[in-house]
Amino acid sequence: MVERVEGEKLSKQTATKVWSIREFCRRQRLCQEEERRLTQIFGGFATSSELLHNAKRTPRWRYISHSIDLSDIPEADISVDQRGGLCAPTADDGPG
Repeated sequence: MVERVEGEKLSKQTATKVWSIREFCRRQRLCQEEERRLTQIFGGFATSSELLHNAKRTPRWRYISHSIDLSDIPEADISVDQRGGLCAPTADDGPG
């Protein structure tokens, strides 16, 4: 069965947004290591769904009203890359 479809009635919106890996990482403030990992997985471009489901992010801690002793937290656990993105060590990161 064939059905005629008028071109004017078709939606011109795309079903999925395709992102540049570099642009996505810049907007999400992901570190360069994470950008490199996503580029290895997807190449230069991926859909927003793929990127959102595969990006690893460090948690963003909220400030609370009472004081916290930060001396127990090692400084090496979280680093900041050149773009201001936070990078936390992963299971793959070993000593050296």
